[in-house]
Amino acid sequence: MTHDEAYVLMMEALDGTLTHGERLELESHLHFCLSCRQEWYTVQAIDNLFRQTPALSPAAGFAERTLARLPRSPYRLWVLAGLYLTLLLIGLLPLAIVSLIAGRLGSVVTNPTLAQSAAQLWQMIQAVLGAIGQGLGGLGAYVGEHPAVLGWLFLLAGLTFVWGGVYSQLVGQRRVA
Repeated sequence: MTHDEAYVLMMEALDGTLTHGERLELESHLHFCLSCRQEWYTVQAIDNLFRQTPALSPAAGFAERTLARLPRSPYRLWVLAGLYLTLLLIGLLPLAIVSLIAGRLGSVVTNPTLAQSAAQLWQMIQAVLGAIGQGLGGLGAYVGEHPAVLGWLFLLAGLTFVWGGVYSQLVGQRRVA
């Protein structure tokens, strides 16, 4: 018999579900195996402690008092949902405005002279970033070649400031409460 099999028989013995043959097999194994015998004494001691410990019940009205002390979560949930929805709409509003303006001014945007002016402006921005970036190990050239990096930087900075404010508001409310 392996130690795992003996352990299963020990648990069944504690539950009182062993047959006579299984009980004899367990006793035989415990007689020859010192580690399983020590485990059996330990398990029996723990089982006795559990059986002797009185069952505790909570005080009268415990659940009602605890629930009354909890903050009104449905109200807070609706306020937070409204706040997050407002932040989402504020974030989508500039995108909608730019889309609307681009739709209205589509003929102006496709004008070749405007495109040339935009290209010249972009080349100028790249040159400025390149000059700045030479001191920073080519960072300006990289940003000039990948303008989305600059957009992501501004987006992450904005998110950090917004959620930093939300976090400080929540922490401040917990300290007051």
